Amino acid sequence: MMNQTPDNAACEKIILADSLGVRLYYCPNCEVVELELGSISIRLSPSSIQSIANIMMKASLRLDAVYQHPRQARTTQVERREEPDLNEMQRTVTPQLVH
Repeated sequence: MMNQTPDNAACEKIILADSLGVRLYYCPNCEVVELELGSISIRLSPSSIQSIANIMMKASLRLDAVYQHPRQARTTQVERREEPDLNEMQRTVTPQLVH
């Protein structure tokens, strides 16, 4: 669970990744990973970031398959509808926007 630091306590942001306008920071005081996408900032638990990373990897692999074999990828997508979808993930990941 994400902790909230008092307003007077400074966050100690550790840069986890920084590339092409996407940055990931970790604050050990808050136990929060902050994902910056341009001007958008989302605070998530470390486990949520890992879940999102796994989903993104699956999507990337599936996208590669679409580019290599477009017809076969569409068939595979229809057959795999029983897999958890993004809506299920959204119920388990509750991001908090940072102003």
